[in-house]
Amino acid sequence: MAKTLLVNFLLLALGGSRLWAQTRTITGTVTAYEETGGFAGVAVLVKGTTTGTVTDVNGKYSLSVPESGTALVFSAVGMETVEEPIGGRTTVDVKLKSDTRQLTEIVITALGTKTERDRFASSISTLDGKNIAKTGETSLLTGLSGKASGVLITRNGGDPGAGAYIQIRGQNTINGNAQPLFIVDGMPVSNASDNIGTAAGNGIVQQSRINDINPEDIERMEVLKGASAAALWGTRAANGVIVITTKKGRNTDGKVNISFKSAVSFDRVNKMPPLQRSYGQGSGGLYNQGQRNSFGDRIADRTGGSDTFVTNPTAPGYQGFVTFPDGTQRYAITPGTAANPHGGKNSRETFDHTSDVFQTGHFTDNNLSISGGNDRTTFLLSYSNLNQEGIVKAFSSYRRNTARINVASQFTDWLRVSANVGYTNMFSSRIQQGDNVDGIMLSGLRTPPDFDNSYYVGTYTNPAGQVFPNAHVSYRNPLGRDLSTIYSNPVWNINNNRNTTDVDRIIGTLELDITPTPWLSVTGRTGIDNYTDNRLVLLKG
Repeated sequence: MAKTLLVNFLLLALGGSRLWAQTRTITGTVTAYEETGGFAGVAVLVKGTTTGTVTDVNGKYSLSVPESGTALVFSAVGMETVEEPIGGRTTVDVKLKSDTRQLTEIVITALGTKTERDRFASSISTLDGKNIAKTGETSLLTGLSGKASGVLITRNGGDPGAGAYIQIRGQNTINGNAQPLFIVDGMPVSNASDNIGTAAGNGIVQQSRINDINPEDIERMEVLKGASAAALWGTRAANGVIVITTKKGRNTDGKVNISFKSAVSFDRVNKMPPLQRSYGQGSGGLYNQGQRNSFGDRIADRTGGSDTFVTNPTAPGYQGFVTFPDGTQRYAITPGTAANPHGGKNSRETFDHTSDVFQTGHFTDNNLSISGGNDRTTFLLSYSNLNQEGIVKAFSSYRRNTARINVASQFTDWLRVSANVGYTNMFSSRIQQGDNVDGIMLSGLRTPPDFDNSYYVGTYTNPAGQVFPNAHVSYRNPLGRDLSTIYSNPVWNINNNRNTTDVDRIIGTLELDITPTPWLSVTGRTGIDNYTDNRLVLLKG
């Protein structure tokens, strides 16, 4: 038994000696022809294996090489790769030469051909689609803001999906339209933001149609500034060009890639203008119900308690009354005089007109992408659903659903066909804002601090006993006597006035590339950009 154990031990020892003898240590120094001293950071690999090391700060290396290793491969960024046979050597020194070939940035011309950026006459800014999508903006144009030099983007308003004005530096025109031309996958598309309405544009902010494109579908954007941009696309490009290239499928050796991305964001009013809360409705230090000014009596000097109304139909100043949905009734209040600046106004209560109108807005954005392909055919399918509720209560929303399919196939060595089709359905609801007489900001900022805007509609009964239901009530029309809704209560506005847009749009291109010989290429491209824009305007009053 003891002999057997001894033999086994000897065999194991001999086997270990054989394994140890299968590797050898190679050392050396790597230098560069153009420089003196060692070359640090050079990768040294045994050819055909993953065994390797890197040179130290002096360009030296030491590597254990198996008996089967026949050559070492030396590589570094900006240098030519060198393959050096080992033979029977234990020291291998090499010198590396600079690789004179350099990477050049490529741009896509109007015809879809590639050219080096340095040979292109226009000034070009290139943006990666990821940098636009990660801004968290729901619209393409606002996502572009601040990403390209010389590009001015002004948002038209804070409504969900609001349009934006874009101007490339140095472009001016006497007709007021200095927006650039947009190209999507080689085809010009519309960026119209028609504001159809009444005087002063009716206070409604319309969308820019380029925002129909889902930012997650964009591979890259190129901003062209210069005269040669017009040479490529004609006079429409006189104000510059923004070229959008959508994502395409890639050769994945038949594998399918599935990607899902979801985002949630919240919006709120950052800051409101400071409003005075010391003086009541009226002017000259005297309270006056229904007066447009807010420099009446001092609210703090009032007696407190309930207001004194003119409820007797035979009393002077009787104007009837308004009944609100909760049963509350409001009558006229006696105006102030020099002897009694408060008149019948006793309450010291003031109201927050901001909370009547504004809320915390939010949006959710879900994106699904499926792509793949082989050496002949590639494809990409994508779907996006965006839902946004604005910071204004009630009718302030934006919904966008987009679907895209991009397919390319190399039918023969000389024929390649590609198709890119995108569909968008967009619905938005907006309110009037700004300084027009039905805008929420005009009356919202002018409303006296002692008037409650939450009572915005009621049934008015005049002194003759006539009844008028659904009467509009505001600080200038506190009883609903005036049947007009001019200078409307902002709460009335957001709950009654509607302005909606429903858009269906399809953008598609079909391209044939024929290469009969290596020196001749023929490209044929056709496309469509068609959309319907249905708008509904409802103004009660």
